[in-house]
Amino acid sequence: QRRPKAADADALPALLATCGDDPQGRRDRLLILLLADTGARASELAGLAVADLRTDLAGAVVRGKGGKERRVWFHPLTVAALRSWLEVRPGGPWLFPSRCGHLLANGLGQMLGRRAGLAGISGVINPHSWRHWHAMGYLRAGGDIVSLSEALGHSDLTVTREYLRWSADDLQELH
Repeated sequence: QRRPKAADADALPALLATCGDDPQGRRDRLLILLLADTGARASELAGLAVADLRTDLAGAVVRGKGGKERRVWFHPLTVAALRSWLEVRPGGPWLFPSRCGHLLANGLGQMLGRRAGLAGISGVINPHSWRHWHAMGYLRAGGDIVSLSEALGHSDLTVTREYLRWSADDLQELH
């Protein structure tokens, strides 16, 4: 059976290395960290409003499929990137504003493609591959399938069970 196509762990530092300290670099660094840190869907992150952030910036409420809300939490590195972005972010209600309102999911995918090209990465790099990376890392670290399902916003455990398909290398490492 096919396993979900997760991003390669080496891709994260390579992508982050392409982000400078200019406003676009700060925004892109935050987006990359949010994808890896939360396992949120591209549309959930792209549509974040500043009002969705916790006051301590350690998490946010995202709106998923069917308008369902759930909380996501941020690692301290992501919080630092968020603070850095908020220092230079243009005004308005959206965390990632654009000319037509807020960043769109396909814009997030295009940004990842550009950053992957700059980093010389040729593997699977798209927003959903980071969702898979997050989920598989969660399970490798001892997380359970029920809490992962809730964290990813899945309405059914059968969807989340796809992440339980381990490769031979994964099984050897777990052993």
